[in-house]
Amino acid sequence: MSQKVALIASVLKPVDDTRLYEKLGQTVAQTNKYRVNIIGFASKNISAHNAITFHPIFTFRRLSLVRMLAPWKFLSKLWRLRPHLLIVCTPELLIPAVLFKIFHGGRLWYDVQENYQLNVRFQKVYNFWWRFLVRLGLLVVHKISRPWIDHYLLAEAGYAREMSFPKGNYTVLANKYQPIDTPHANIPGDATNFIISGTISELSGVRQTIGLMAAFSRLGHQVKLTIIGHIPDPQLEAELQALNKKPYLQIITNGKPLPHSLIMQHLKQADYGIVAHQPNASNQNCIPTRIYELMGLRKPFLLQEHALWESVAKPYNAALVMNFNQLQPQHLWDQLSTQNFYTTTPGEEITWASEAPKLLKLLAD
Repeated sequence: MSQKVALIASVLKPVDDTRLYEKLGQTVAQTNKYRVNIIGFASKNISAHNAITFHPIFTFRRLSLVRMLAPWKFLSKLWRLRPHLLIVCTPELLIPAVLFKIFHGGRLWYDVQENYQLNVRFQKVYNFWWRFLVRLGLLVVHKISRPWIDHYLLAEAGYAREMSFPKGNYTVLANKYQPIDTPHANIPGDATNFIISGTISELSGVRQTIGLMAAFSRLGHQVKLTIIGHIPDPQLEAELQALNKKPYLQIITNGKPLPHSLIMQHLKQADYGIVAHQPNASNQNCIPTRIYELMGLRKPFLLQEHALWESVAKPYNAALVMNFNQLQPQHLWDQLSTQNFYTTTPGEEITWASEAPKLLKLLAD
C-alpha cells in the first residue's frame, strides 16, 4: 500500500527545527502511514532521513517585506505535494492551507507554537500602528480558519486558557527534550563555561547575562559565555557582535536560525546553562524548551525567578533560581560552588517520549 503524504510547514523555523523535524516529523514518520515533507527556512546542514523530505523554500529575515510572499509560495508547494495531512505551524500559512483544504480535502491541523497575539502586543517589536494591524490580522485569520481546522496542537498547556479559538478541540504537545546524537568536544582552558541559546532577543535576558559575566570577570573568576542562536533584531545583533572581542564572550550567529544540532553540541560542552528570560505577559504561561533540554543533558543552570519555570526545575534541583535584574555576583558564585544539583534524576517525563503517544493516538484515529 502506498504511503499518504504529510506536510509540516512553518515560516519561522528551519526545516530541521527540533519541533518540526525531531518531534512532529519523526513521530508522524514512525507510523509508516505517511511520507513526511517539511517546509521551512533553509538550514546549513540538513539531516538525512529516509522517510522525510525537506523543502527549504524560505530565506528571508523574520521582519521582512519578502515574508509577505511566503503564503503564496507555500500555496504553490501545496498544489504540487497534495498532502493528505497538513500541519501548519505559523498563522500566515493558515489561509492558503484553508484554500487547499476547500478544494482538495484532507486533514488540517494547526500547531500553535506561540501566542502570537500576546507576542505582538507585549514584546513591542512593531510600532503602535503595526501592532494594531498585525493583531487585527491575526484575529481575522484565526476566526476565518477555525471551521476548517480539524485539530489544534498546543505547545503550551497555558494556551488553552489564553486563546479562545481551540475551544476544547486541542491536544497539548509540550516541547520536551528529544535526545539527539551530536559530536562532543571538550573546551580547552580553565574557564567556567556558561551558555545562553535559542532565539536571542531583549526578552531572552541576554543583556543581563552579559552583565553577570562582566561582574564575574571583574571579581577575578575565569568565565566564558557562549551566546548561540538566531538574533532576529539586526540592531541587537550588531550590538552583540561589537562585544564579541570581550575575552569572556563568544557569539555564534549567522543572521538565520542555526541548526539545532549545533546548539545542542554547545549545550553539551557547557558547565552551566542560563535561562534568563524576562517575565512578560507574552511568556507568563510558557515553559522555555531550553529548561527541558538542559535537564535532559543533566546540566545545572541559572534560572530567572518565575513560578511556572521553577515548578519544572525544582523537583530535580536542576537550577539555581535568581533575579537577573538584582545581581549579587560573589554570593551567586559561592552558591554555584556549593550547591548540589540533580539530587533527583529526571526521567521520561521531561522528554518527548512522554508526549509522542498523544500524537500517535491522533494519527491513528
